[in-house]
Amino acid sequence: MRCGRPSSAVSTSNVGKYTCPKGTDEPSAAFDPGDNPLNVPVVQVSLFDSEDHNQHYRLGQAVTALREEGIQIIVSGIAVHNLRDLRFTLDRSSPMPYTTSFDEALRDAVTVAPAQREVAMTALLKRADARQAHPEFDHLCPIFVGAGAADRISGRGCGRSKRAV
Repeated sequence: MRCGRPSSAVSTSNVGKYTCPKGTDEPSAAFDPGDNPLNVPVVQVSLFDSEDHNQHYRLGQAVTALREEGIQIIVSGIAVHNLRDLRFTLDRSSPMPYTTSFDEALRDAVTVAPAQREVAMTALLKRADARQAHPEFDHLCPIFVGAGAADRISGRGCGRSKRAV
C-alpha cells in the first residue's frame, strides 16, 4: 500500500491542503506485508503543521471511511507532555496537579457520546490546565485525529501511566 489511498481519502474531504509527507509516497515507506512480522501494510500519515484542532479532527473524519475497506486507523498521542516541568518532578512521589486533572478531562472528552465528542474535544483546549499539560499541542493533535476517525464508535478509557509528569 502506498500513500495514495489515505491521501486520496483526505483530498476528497474538506480538510484543507494535504500532501503526502516526504518518504511515505515511496513503496519502501510502507511495510511490505511479506517482510514485516505483522503481515499487514502500514502507512504513516503525518499531521498538519499547525495546532488547528478542528483541522486535525477533520483529518480523522476524512480517513474514517478507510475502516470500511478493512484499514485499521491507529493514532498516537500523549495526555500530558510538559518537559519543562519534568525536572521539578524527579524527586516527587506524586504527579503535578494539572497532569491528573487534564488526563481525566481528556478521558471524559474521548468517552462522551459520539454526537458530543467534537464539542467536548474543543472545550478541552479551553481549560486552564490545557497549556500546562501541553505547552504546544503537537502531542495532543493525534488524539484529535483519532477522535474524528472514531465517527460513531463510542470511546473508552484505557490504562494510565503513573509517571510524575
